[in-house]
Amino acid sequence: GEAVEHKHRRAAAICVRFSSDYLATPGFLHHVLQQLALQGINLLEISSTANELVLYLEKGTVELAFRTLYERFMA
Repeated sequence: GEAVEHKHRRAAAICVRFSSDYLATPGFLHHVLQQLALQGINLLEISSTANELVLYLEKGTVELAFRTLYERFMA
């Protein structure tokens, strides 16, 4: 197996699922990530599929990240 290069003990993840209709929207992922950057939230890693975005971040910023995304895209 591969050697682990880095362990981050205080990491958490938020999974954002969206319609595949957004694939045709230029800048959609940029807009999602920009909302977090404007709040000063640092992302440790990003993983994505056609209709899902997984954001890995510090545990201490999960609540702010969730609230930011919820208020911007769900409210």
